[in-house]
Amino acid sequence: MRLFLTSLLAVAVVAPAAAQSNACYDRVEGGYPANTYLNAVVTDQWRASQQTADPAAMAEMSGLWYGEIHAPQLGMVDYQYRSFEPNGLFQYQSQTCSLPGIPCSQNYGTGEWTAHKNRDGSFAVMFHFSDVSRTEACGGFTAMIGGAVMRAHDGTVWQRQQ
Repeated sequence: MRLFLTSLLAVAVVAPAAAQSNACYDRVEGGYPANTYLNAVVTDQWRASQQTADPAAMAEMSGLWYGEIHAPQLGMVDYQYRSFEPNGLFQYQSQTCSLPGIPCSQNYGTGEWTAHKNRDGSFAVMFHFSDVSRTEACGGFTAMIGGAVMRAHDGTVWQRQQ
């Protein structure tokens, strides 16, 4: 855990700011550069999420979360830490492992995030980030939080670490 937090701090100090243009770019596999086109629809969603961000919801969700994202069809598991700061800063670090004897791949990224609560009490989250293979990518999810557990709509269970 201490190593992870030290790594996140190093990434935050060394990595360039993710939100250069406030736009969302999609990656085309095999394309060069990796992010080759603007996704106007997702960019509009990201900008709208910034306008509707709820500071109280963000404070409630803030913290360091750990989850395991399983892809059995690929024989892979992504062990991931995500840090959501109440001020809207976002960082993550992941280790994706597959077959025994093959080294796990490492990834990390930084950026921004927003959240608001839906009528059913779930959180709608969106993030804008850059990592070792993407620049200004966007993503999002909805989740329910109960105590130190967050259950995302895709079935991923996240445990609050701090």
